[in-house]
Amino acid sequence: MSALIQFDRIGKTYANGSRALDDVSFTLHRGAIHAICGENGAGKSTLMKILFGLEQPSTGTLRLRGAELTLDSPRTAAALGIGMVHQHFSLIAALTVAENLALGQEPTTLGGLRLDRAAAAERVRELAQRYQLAVEPDALVASLSLAMRQKVEILKALSHEIELLILDEPTAVLTPQETAELFAQLRVLRQHGLTIVFISHKLREVRALADRVIVLRAGRVSSDTALADVSDADIARLAMGAAAPERPAAARAAAALASATTAAAALASATIAAAATTSASASATTAAAATPGAALVTLERLCCGHGAGRIDALSLTLHAGEIVGVAGVDGSGQAALVAALMGRWPLRAGRVLLGQRDISALGAGARRRLGFGHLPADRLRDGSAPALSLVDNAMAGAHRLLRFCRGPWLRRAAWEAASAAMLDAYDVRRLSLHQPLSSLSGGNAQKLIAARELGARPQVLVAEEPTRGIDARAAALLHAGLAGRAADGGAVLLLSSDLDELLALSDRIIVLHGGRIVATFDRDPLLTPARLGAAMLGLAA
Repeated sequence: MSALIQFDRIGKTYANGSRALDDVSFTLHRGAIHAICGENGAGKSTLMKILFGLEQPSTGTLRLRGAELTLDSPRTAAALGIGMVHQHFSLIAALTVAENLALGQEPTTLGGLRLDRAAAAERVRELAQRYQLAVEPDALVASLSLAMRQKVEILKALSHEIELLILDEPTAVLTPQETAELFAQLRVLRQHGLTIVFISHKLREVRALADRVIVLRAGRVSSDTALADVSDADIARLAMGAAAPERPAAARAAAALASATTAAAALASATIAAAATTSASASATTAAAATPGAALVTLERLCCGHGAGRIDALSLTLHAGEIVGVAGVDGSGQAALVAALMGRWPLRAGRVLLGQRDISALGAGARRRLGFGHLPADRLRDGSAPALSLVDNAMAGAHRLLRFCRGPWLRRAAWEAASAAMLDAYDVRRLSLHQPLSSLSGGNAQKLIAARELGARPQVLVAEEPTRGIDARAAALLHAGLAGRAADGGAVLLLSSDLDELLALSDRIIVLHGGRIVATFDRDPLLTPARLGAAMLGLAA
């Protein structure tokens, strides 16, 4: 295979002294699928931003077909045949598929005064047929499933006649069936001569798709080799310096639970503990009710939300010591379920009970004071203040605790010591406690928010996509924290598009489809992701 892109001793150091890349050299070969693996903060995102023209290297040279290359913007990258599909989609929901693909390259009529919608739609049909990515040009993006939106994102990149396609965690929101379909489509693109870069933390998917794997560790290339020549254990060792931690088995063996409980207790003692968001009287009442197996939260025929993502007459009970998994394709009612449980949206009908107490009218703040915790799917929008410091984000909600106050003033030394212990416990990579959260990689920001929420030891924890975009070591730590919450008598509602995660951790799994529970599975070693995926698609109930 001939070389398409060469990274020659690329380095990246930011103004604050943070070094993201150090002497990175490797080659992307024409017509091959390359996997990029590494821990959170290893430099994967920075490397791809440089390749797509979003950032400039501090040192080193990029080469395209042997010629030195300067990428000063994504527009320049696209003009040179480089496209990227980001983990968070960039489509405009209010526009049609054809309108999204036409942005920046609009076919016009009336001397350039009007969009030629027929020509834009025909362009989409031509691209869809060429690359075997079936989409409807006139469909509103807002009406599409995530899997279909991903097809549109890929087509949007391909509409620029690219030679190189970068995919950042492309399977994060897909069912097994949708992932298999995506991989088949990517293989078709490879047959068309496209070079593909595939960023993923899932070694099984890397093994199923890629030709070569580049492993980054602490901003350096620790391996660049054909996938056939390296084992999964080798990749984990090269990325982390040790074997990848195993996820808890489906049965959550006693040893795993013991270590999880110990970890949760140690983390709680180092951080804000349950009192961070819970009054003493409410904590005592809730804890007294939380005998093993007791019903902590009961949802009675809830109706919440509007449109395709609503829930209708949904009933569910969360018990102490239980992890309840929620599976469903995007838009099946997950957002409405979380909003109803956390008090963020008003109910159209039904009740939410905490023990025997009706809390349906209480808002999010009041529910947090009663012992509810939330790990949101969108960590930056819903779980943090990106412009504020790490210490302020880590300690959010703890400002009323006496141990952190002296009259109306914060005791900054105690505040910072507690936050440092919290971030160390979850290996949040940082330069300073006072750097803004926005300066962290996505995975490290996710770990900080998880540390804060788990450290508060909530009696009821809603965890949405808790390990999306984080490495295996951090995922194992979060899994231990979730298992520890259940082992301590809490109730966990786990919403995840990672079906292996649901199967590993859940005591039972409910499947949402069209805003209703269409299937419930108790823990069963014979339950497979394929069977869950079929139920999610409405093929089994």
